[in-house]
Amino acid sequence: MGMRLVLLAAAASLVSGITDNGHVTEVVGVEDRSVDLPCNITSTYPDDSAVLVLWYRDDEGIPTYSFDGRNDRSFSERSEIGDRGTVVRATFIHGTRPAVLRLATVRRQDAGRYRCRVDFRFSPTRNHRLRLSVIIPPGEPEFIHDGQTVSGIIGPLQEGQPLEVTCRSRGGRPPPRVTWFRDGRLLDDTDSGDQGSGQVTNVLRLPPLGRDDLHSSLVCSAANNNISSPVISKLVIEMSFRPLSVSILGSAQTSLEPGHPYELVCHIVGSRPPANVTWWIGQRRLTGDTLMEMSQGNITSSTLPFTPTAADNGRFLRCRAENRLVRDGVLEDSRVLNVRFAPIVSLRLGPSLDPKNIREGQDVYFECDIKANPVIYSLSWLHNDRPIVPSLPSVEADIVSINGHSLVIRNLTRRSAGRYVCRAVNPEGETDSRPIHMAVLYSPVCVTEQQIQYGTAKSEPAQVTCQVDANPADVTFRWQFNTSIETLDLPFSQITSSGMRSRALYTPKTDLDYGILVCAADNGIGHMARPCVFHIVPAGPPDPVHNCSVVNQTSESLRVVCSAGFDGGLPQRFSAELYDATSGRLERNLSAGRPEFEAERLPAGVELRVRLYAFNARGRSRPTTLDGFTLKAAEKRISSSSSSSSNSASSSSNTGTEAPPDHGLMLTPLLAILIGVVASLIIIAVGVVVCFKLGSRRQAKPPAPQADLIHSSLMLKERMTPSPAPDRPTVVGAKLGDSENPDVIPSGHCLQINQHPSVHDSGYDLAPTSHLLNHLSVSWPRKGSPNLSPRPMSHQIGCRRDQGGVPFDDLTLPRSGHAGRTARPADSQPVVTFATFNPRRPALATSGVRTVRSADQESVV
Repeated sequence: MGMRLVLLAAAASLVSGITDNGHVTEVVGVEDRSVDLPCNITSTYPDDSAVLVLWYRDDEGIPTYSFDGRNDRSFSERSEIGDRGTVVRATFIHGTRPAVLRLATVRRQDAGRYRCRVDFRFSPTRNHRLRLSVIIPPGEPEFIHDGQTVSGIIGPLQEGQPLEVTCRSRGGRPPPRVTWFRDGRLLDDTDSGDQGSGQVTNVLRLPPLGRDDLHSSLVCSAANNNISSPVISKLVIEMSFRPLSVSILGSAQTSLEPGHPYELVCHIVGSRPPANVTWWIGQRRLTGDTLMEMSQGNITSSTLPFTPTAADNGRFLRCRAENRLVRDGVLEDSRVLNVRFAPIVSLRLGPSLDPKNIREGQDVYFECDIKANPVIYSLSWLHNDRPIVPSLPSVEADIVSINGHSLVIRNLTRRSAGRYVCRAVNPEGETDSRPIHMAVLYSPVCVTEQQIQYGTAKSEPAQVTCQVDANPADVTFRWQFNTSIETLDLPFSQITSSGMRSRALYTPKTDLDYGILVCAADNGIGHMARPCVFHIVPAGPPDPVHNCSVVNQTSESLRVVCSAGFDGGLPQRFSAELYDATSGRLERNLSAGRPEFEAERLPAGVELRVRLYAFNARGRSRPTTLDGFTLKAAEKRISSSSSSSSNSASSSSNTGTEAPPDHGLMLTPLLAILIGVVASLIIIAVGVVVCFKLGSRRQAKPPAPQADLIHSSLMLKERMTPSPAPDRPTVVGAKLGDSENPDVIPSGHCLQINQHPSVHDSGYDLAPTSHLLNHLSVSWPRKGSPNLSPRPMSHQIGCRRDQGGVPFDDLTLPRSGHAGRTARPADSQPVVTFATFNPRRPALATSGVRTVRSADQESVV
């Protein structure tokens, strides 16, 4: 029976923590938990049973718990109130072996010795002794880090930082055992110890933390029994990480266009918490970016709207990520911006030059500063919008040289003043710099194209205007009259000056008062190197016009162009009178400021004689006569059909009736053959006539009729009077020879051919028409006009004025080793040269008849 109780006590100890210590059963309970106190109520007799169970504590005479089964009551009912006045809720469980008294909640004051008294029906009373020990669990562990109590989360800790955490447990009986667990794994390398005062600690030391330690779980366990669960506290490691990488997306070789908006994207990987992202160009911060987190915050994306400028080219664009919670938490990515733009050009004068004091003779230089991407492939300089090129070695003034981006001008003159521009070109475009206006200081110079000859009568004042150009424009004028005898200063009363213009009122009294007026000016730079010279001449009518030609002839219009002669010292105008050569009727009277006239609405097919005059306040010049004509109406016909249509229209308009409709001619095959035969016969006949004419001309050239000369435009009208009056017109065109002897130049006539048109003889004029390259003009010398000798040439062909004709053997060309013969008149009349030949120059094409008379003589007409 005793062995049975021991076994029952052992079984109960496995369930309730009850141990049996011989006569006294040891029972262990945990505070605030339930505990079972065993009591054997089984009788040794089969028919016997327990009827009363009483529980006593610490040998007290009054039972603490009683369970009465008498009078057929069940032990399952709860009872009794102890004598201490406390209500204890207990349940007596008799269905188990042994029966137990289960205390629902154990308190630490419940510890002590207990006695179970069992009364049976038949058997004697039995007592069981027990000792209840109450275990007090330890309190919840707490964590201490860096001298401060932490709970739940520790950190944020930095990567590479070692960790030391102390777990401390308070209370508990017996003292608890404190242990560490990491992610469910027991850590052995801890230092535990009893600090007294009911405290037990354990220190955890971890090596430098890495990214894998993020959110690791640290658990501290405190346990002092194997009945209740250990008391634990949990700690989660929170960490901060520096950025692992920062990268600006896109190729670093991508070029940007200034003024065009772009979006720049920067990715930051590995920063915890997300890094603070900033954008920079040089030392200038860019704003307006937006952030977005990806991959659970492991990647941060920053997008920046960006519009580059040309000034951003070559600068560093930086994306900077900074985590202030960690050491060395700054990381950035950068790239050089490639902004393609047209050249930005600026031009400046050399820094050593004073732009307000640049004078003639100095050396100046310009520098062109260019910013461009890509680099320029062309650099040019402009002066007053004209390209500047380097000077040739022979140039002595305004010597231009270009060296790189510099323009140098040595020995400066006033011609170099003006607007300078530097132009640069690259694949993106062409740009001009802002212009620099360079002013050159120089002494006064005469203005070209001003009137230098003034004609005036005696006792008539002439207002002579002298205009100079100078910089600065503050000039002082001096006037002098210069004769071959003396030089006289003009009084100030005759001089009026304003700015760079001065007027002198000069009145000649005698013939000696005609001569030269000299105008000189000075300014702050110096004296005038070459004064202005004005000629005071006696005023008179102007010279006739010359070099006249018909440049356009139609059936109803005529255009004549001439060159003006000497104006007689006064402003001149021009007039043209068109006469019908047959009737002498005046068709048109025109005037103009230039010797150019166009007459319209003239009758068709009319020969005209044009008289051209120049006139001024002193009178009118001698006329220059030019023959012309309007084309006949038939000469405008293009085809027979158009001619027929024109005639029909003209007839209709003249008669006032409509022309009958032209039904056309039906062309049959027989008619076509007939027309072809007739045309062939006509062509053959024309060919025979032409061949016969050519053969006869080879034997002897017949004299050219006047009609042929007219239609070939080689028509020279002859004035039979050998010495015309001064008011007689200069005749342009003369009848070339006569029918009896075409190789003889008519007497009293001399042909003048001006080889150099710049040398003008007032007595003889060259007036070519539009139809001839060799149209000759004959003009008679005026009375009293000077005889200007032509320039000496290598050989000359002359003619003389006599009563008979000049045979062609008097006009000779030199042979090799012999001098050419020229007929000389017996009287004192001058010889007029009408043609000159230079054997060193190429021969000119001429029109005429050459007849060989002897072995050493030729004639040319």
